[in-house]
Amino acid sequence: MLDWGFLKIALKNANITTRPKLILDTLHIEKKRLLHHSTEIKQDDLTLNACRIRYKLPSYHCHHALTDAQATAELLLAQCHQISRGKELKVAELT
Repeated sequence: MLDWGFLKIALKNANITTRPKLILDTLHIEKKRLLHHSTEIKQDDLTLNACRIRYKLPSYHCHHALTDAQATAELLLAQCHQISRGKELKVAELT
């Protein structure tokens, strides 16, 4: 939701009125996945970097908008792949 707040401001400043039909939160998806597997969640387990490490994704220098967006998109793809296990995946399974 933090990123959506920034996007709303940028869209408003550009006089663009649009609302997303769906917002997916990769950290919420990861928390749900970890709890489903009865994994104890420690304080730093739900950072973007920690999540990427679990999926063996390359590390990036975080806190740059474009880099964070790419890192998050890659994480979402990895989560979808892990959750689907090669089968069809419905959006409802991510929320």
